[in-house]
Amino acid sequence: MRLPGIIAIAALGVLLAGFARADTLDDVKEAGRIRVGMDQSVKPFAFRDPTSGEIVGSDVNVAKMIAADLKVSLEIVPLTAANRIPFLLSGRVDIVVSSLTRTAERMKVVAMSRPYGGSYDVIAAPKSVDIKSLEDLAGKRVAITRGTYLDQRLTALAPASTEIVRFDGEDTSLAAVTSGQFDIVAKNVAILPEIIKGTGDRGFEQKFVVSDLPMSIGMRKEDASMQKWIDDWITAHLADGSLDKAFSEYQAFSLPEFVTQWKPE
Repeated sequence: MRLPGIIAIAALGVLLAGFARADTLDDVKEAGRIRVGMDQSVKPFAFRDPTSGEIVGSDVNVAKMIAADLKVSLEIVPLTAANRIPFLLSGRVDIVVSSLTRTAERMKVVAMSRPYGGSYDVIAAPKSVDIKSLEDLAGKRVAITRGTYLDQRLTALAPASTEIVRFDGEDTSLAAVTSGQFDIVAKNVAILPEIIKGTGDRGFEQKFVVSDLPMSIGMRKEDASMQKWIDDWITAHLADGSLDKAFSEYQAFSLPEFVTQWKPE
């Protein structure tokens, strides 16, 4: 074997070993900054305050707490529901704090923390629309946000004749409903007040719950140190009540028991 080839292979091995040892937690501390991916159109998790112009919400509260406890600055990187995982895997963000539902499918691709928040996905429609279950969606049009857990669930569970119309962002799917294009929408219950407010006398209401939503912080699978730090951080702040305070400041309810009483699988 030629020596240059051996050197090249050895150099590649060193390079790959370096990647294997990469530790995002150490990188964040060294840089003095954490890049947090977040969809900024999902009120009340993250949205632009119309008065101050600042991005606020329960996920913003959590990101600020994480940065403060790491003693680093916070950079919120805007993204959409559909590209939360791609942004994380490509290294454009260090973690994702963006109402990311903890699912077995996602955990095959990325590491997910113990739940730090939780909510419910619901079907909403005007009082005049008589739907009580998934079966009642047969033959009907439903607006939804592409790439969400609810998109996956509804696609799998709704009758085949249901017309699921997908929008790329929470804001665009909400606009489609408030402008009168749709009478049925699949949304997180936290967004229901915005729907009711935006649809006026159309009388929107929650029809039924599709699923519980334990929400986790997303990390890359190789980031074992970051995952342990985040899991320990969530456990500590659930115990002292500060996570519930950060959550309920913008939500209409406190953290659900499936978050506060969560047990590892």
